[in-house]
Amino acid sequence: IKDEVSDAAKDFLLSLLTSCPCSRPTAQEALRHPWLDLANKEIEKTLKNGSAFKALNNLRNFEKGSKFKMIICDFIANKLLTDDEKSEINKIFQAIDVNGDGLLQKSEVAAGYEKYFDKKIDPEEIDEMFDKVDLDGSGEIGYSEFVVATMNDHNQIPREKLCFAFKLFDLDGGGSISLEEVRNILKVTNPLVDPKEMFKHLDINGDGEVNFDEFVDVMQSLR
Repeated sequence: IKDEVSDAAKDFLLSLLTSCPCSRPTAQEALRHPWLDLANKEIEKTLKNGSAFKALNNLRNFEKGSKFKMIICDFIANKLLTDDEKSEINKIFQAIDVNGDGLLQKSEVAAGYEKYFDKKIDPEEIDEMFDKVDLDGSGEIGYSEFVVATMNDHNQIPREKLCFAFKLFDLDGGGSISLEEVRNILKVTNPLVDPKEMFKHLDINGDGEVNFDEFVDVMQSLR
């Protein structure tokens, strides 16, 4: 192992390379290694001022919309966030994900609130938060769910991002979204979702196409 690698990192890697399974650390033991704890502390140091507080506050105030709105939010989170936005969200998620398993448990979110708000959050409020944010019902908050819930204040997605998202759905550039375009997008992003059901939800006036105003109306409401 190269000299520029820290002793703690070397110890971590060598422990994982132990040939005897009985002596090799388990996944949970590896996640508790001092080097990972040190890495998490270094990540926290690079967080922008107030960014973790803001993200946790957005998480707390998140209002769950329809599954179709959540699909589009997820689409925006994955396709349209800038590298800088993604980098900061990654750091916040890693800072809260103490055991490093890529999922946020209720205890980790509660600890995050106590750390950044300097006060404890009621268990009932944590349960309510998870009911809204845990979209797949796993009992934990995954990275995509975290991004959707924390990326904007008061669930208001900036109009420019909605405009870009609309254009990505509007595959032929005709200025409206058709059922066929929704079907083609869902084939790639969410193949289990019924495109007809989603299109009906978006097509507020029932004229057989979704214009930008309808798209924005759905995204800025809790429909």
